[in-house]
Amino acid sequence: MEIVDLTTKVHGEDKATHDFRKLISVLFSKPYSPNEAEKDYLPTQYIAEYIKNKGFKGVKYESAVNDNGFNICFFGEEHIDISLMDEITIKSIKYC
Repeated sequence: MEIVDLTTKVHGEDKATHDFRKLISVLFSKPYSPNEAEKDYLPTQYIAEYIKNKGFKGVKYESAVNDNGFNICFFGEEHIDISLMDEITIKSIKYC
């Protein structure tokens, strides 16, 4: 399955292109205020729709919560098959 990976530098990619992809990744992972969400999400919605129309099945971007983590947004549940799920209960969250 082909997805657009915004987290990894592409071989032969120049610095400007890499920096631009990194900026897009940050925009995808940025949390937005519920009051401003509609207009704030518009650029990433447009980019995601463009990527989808190019035939990709999803986009991988950096996590806003985990410095070493990432998220993958799939453009439809028909592209994935969830075969293992664990229920986790979060009892507290600590921000440093």
